[in-house]
Amino acid sequence: MTSFLKLVVVGMILVGVAHGASVATADAKDTNCTLTDGFQALSCIMRLSDFAEKIDELDMDDKNEVKEFKKSCDSLEKCFSMLTCGKQQDAETKQVVSSIRNYCDAVVYMAADFGECSEKLEKNKSECFENWDPFPDAIDEEKDEKKIEELKKNACKNYFGKDQCLKKLITETCSEKEWQGFRDHFISISSVLLTCDFKDV
Repeated sequence: MTSFLKLVVVGMILVGVAHGASVATADAKDTNCTLTDGFQALSCIMRLSDFAEKIDELDMDDKNEVKEFKKSCDSLEKCFSMLTCGKQQDAETKQVVSSIRNYCDAVVYMAADFGECSEKLEKNKSECFENWDPFPDAIDEEKDEKKIEELKKNACKNYFGKDQCLKKLITETCSEKEWQGFRDHFISISSVLLTCDFKDV
């Protein structure tokens, strides 16, 4: 589970670095960005990098660590929200801030609200839950654009397990409410790496 969440951070970092770099470099010369804005952007990029390292060390069973992690999420979100210059600031900054917020909410949700259900699923040793991999490594490893699109399409189709098996599993093992919370949190972070239509989930 945590490896999947870490992969989402990689997507966020790419978006964040791209935006931060545009504010901090020559791309900003045609905008109202100042040198101070550039340093602020670089600061956010550095925080995002530290944030990614914290993910590796995060013990989702330790409530104090999760609480500290949430604080770093809030700090990072605030950092990117303060980037107020540039022609593309609104859309790009909103995307970064939204990605950070959604990701952090999902981590905190998994550690706090979904913890009990997650334990039940792990105890059951369900193949559906254990094999769940919404962002297969093959997507990143593939070079052919057509194959990448096919892999992404397949990843969307199986985003919640083969034939969306997690819906049934979580509903039966835990509750409909648990499924809805799980679904909503993971749909909110899917857009970092995939563009899926979840209307039937």
